[in-house]
Amino acid sequence: MPQRFLIALALTSGLAAPLAAQVQMESVRLGSVYDGTSKALRSLVGIPGAAYVGMPLRAGVDQAISSPDGQWHIVRSAEVLALVADIDANNPGLPLPASRQAAWGPDSKSFVLVTPGTDLEPARFQRFELSAQSEWRALPVLEAKTGTLRILAFDSARGAIWWATDEVKEADGSISKATLWRLDVSSGSVERIIELSTIKAFALPVPGSEIHALGGPDGRILLLEHAADGWGYRDLEQTPLQNMRLSALRLLEGDRLLAIWNPETVSASSPSAPPKLLRYSLVTGISAETNLEFPSDCISPLRGKAFFLLQSSLRPEMPLLIFDASNENVFFVPDLRASVSGGGN
Repeated sequence: MPQRFLIALALTSGLAAPLAAQVQMESVRLGSVYDGTSKALRSLVGIPGAAYVGMPLRAGVDQAISSPDGQWHIVRSAEVLALVADIDANNPGLPLPASRQAAWGPDSKSFVLVTPGTDLEPARFQRFELSAQSEWRALPVLEAKTGTLRILAFDSARGAIWWATDEVKEADGSISKATLWRLDVSSGSVERIIELSTIKAFALPVPGSEIHALGGPDGRILLLEHAADGWGYRDLEQTPLQNMRLSALRLLEGDRLLAIWNPETVSASSPSAPPKLLRYSLVTGISAETNLEFPSDCISPLRGKAFFLLQSSLRPEMPLLIFDASNENVFFVPDLRASVSGGGN
């Protein structure tokens, strides 16, 4: 953060802390966040409860996908894709092949880029891997007929690429249901896992577990697991929320599941309920809920295994929230740059 900003912050807020202490605070990074309103990759500084959105690390960014450990970013600027290191985010970075979708592996040491297919051509899946020499190398391209990908996930630990497609009305009038697919990166084989009327969200397993989570129709949450006879699923014993839609899922260690529910569109005469963050036990199905101040549809890991960023990709102007899984609290994240530029208003 530039010194002039720190000084302005101290003057406008009346803080008496030494400038050196604030510089030290800037060095405490939770990660980075893509700001869709200012088209910038920005730092997330501090600790939950005392965190804020800092100054831009890289401007002129149309899209950014950060690795789970926050050390790398896939950025798109004017249709040019590049991989940049967090410690030098303004560097041009490593050029990447053109693609429309990307997903990081949970280990932050690999990612996949997807070039959509057509009715005649298959989609192309290009994987990249961080070598023992700390160099990124491209792995062989895999191809598969996919349809339109709505959800994409890369399970680098198990060598699988997952995606979901929406329900589609075919040219002959038949209906192809929403489908969850799995591509084995070793064999190149594609497996149809489950068909439903809709697929709302998907979550990969945590280390030491084989349970996947899927948001299905009517607010159902399905738990998927592979057995000797193939893939099976069971419903999480939970009561779907009325007039709410499931927007995001994430599995946590300790047999826990996070889910974000946002209100459906309702009439002016019927005010909507606030967005909610629910924590489920995979063992009992018992849940605890927290009302959220703002809608979110993404749950992204931050530095430190217990911290997760709650963010709206559909409404980038919405403020950010942080969930601390160690104490199950949710914290608001102010944008101090906006506060300072607003002066005394």
